[in-house]
Amino acid sequence: MQISIFARKSDFQEVTHIKGLLKEWSPKVFQYGETARVGKLTREIVILYKPQLTEELIRIAAEVRILSPSCYLLVIGEGIPGMTLFHAQVNCALQLSEIGRIPELIHELKARAERITSDGGSMAMQELQEKNKELEKINFELDRFVYSASHDLRSPLTSVLGLLYLLREEVKAEGAQRYVSLMEESILKLDNIIRDIVAYSRNNRAGLQIEEIQLPELISDVEPGLRYLETGEITVSGCVKVKAAFPFSSDRNRLVTILNNLISNSIKYRHPARLPEIELNLERNGQHIVLVVSDNGIGIKEYHLEKIFDMFYRTSDHSTGSGLGLYIVRETIKKLGGTVRVESAVNQGTKFTITLPLAYA
Repeated sequence: MQISIFARKSDFQEVTHIKGLLKEWSPKVFQYGETARVGKLTREIVILYKPQLTEELIRIAAEVRILSPSCYLLVIGEGIPGMTLFHAQVNCALQLSEIGRIPELIHELKARAERITSDGGSMAMQELQEKNKELEKINFELDRFVYSASHDLRSPLTSVLGLLYLLREEVKAEGAQRYVSLMEESILKLDNIIRDIVAYSRNNRAGLQIEEIQLPELISDVEPGLRYLETGEITVSGCVKVKAAFPFSSDRNRLVTILNNLISNSIKYRHPARLPEIELNLERNGQHIVLVVSDNGIGIKEYHLEKIFDMFYRTSDHSTGSGLGLYIVRETIKKLGGTVRVESAVNQGTKFTITLPLAYA
């Protein structure tokens, strides 16, 4: 029986007591954060001692599960959360006052491991299937909640924006107009974050709806969602130019989501010395179509390029977005069976190259 104990450095002295209880198995102690350095955890039992936060606990448990899906995970701490996700990752949890039960539990887990080995792994497979079903149920319910809550949140925001528009028309004082603009800007920012959440949820839930698409018509579908970015001299129709296009088949709603994010970024991060110019070019390449979206904006520094598709990643503290936009672009393109790559030069512009299937089965 091999046992690993993960704890914080400050708790190593307390862990000595646990090692004494488990001396017949000679457990090894590691510091939290060392899972990657330790490598694949081939040991049969992993003990997490006093993880401080629910988030930390779930993250570490997930890391251990990735490194060694078949190991048994035992957590010792105060106020162990009764979350379903937690129990989906962890086999057993003890309060600090129950440390004396550790040898008993280890014997139980050892017997369980021997039973699973003796029956050819059928119990392990059944347990894995049950946990997968449980996680699928959790994901579905969470996704449904996010989608419903996001729609409910957008309704009052839309009403407030309408009231601000009326207030702007009635109150002409310069100071009041400035405050109205600031309120409008904050509400639009929140509305965009909720839109991103809805788009992410919809992409996860909905199946593909394939139809014939014309790129110019697609731009017309994108325009209404970007009106808030328009100024006296900047309009979506004036910025976006379709250089080459032909009819193709794909999912219209998902393409609208992709272009909405890319075009809005091109307008938001335009170069201050020139008007934004956004070009869309569509080509055939064997069994694929290649959609190139390029702009003449401020560009992206090279060291950001490999991270810009990560969830919540912002290139600077001054970025106004949610950090979800390009993550949603990548995940939506994956759902379409495609790929995306980016090239950029500071003060020159950015180019996104999207490759999608020419036809869907």
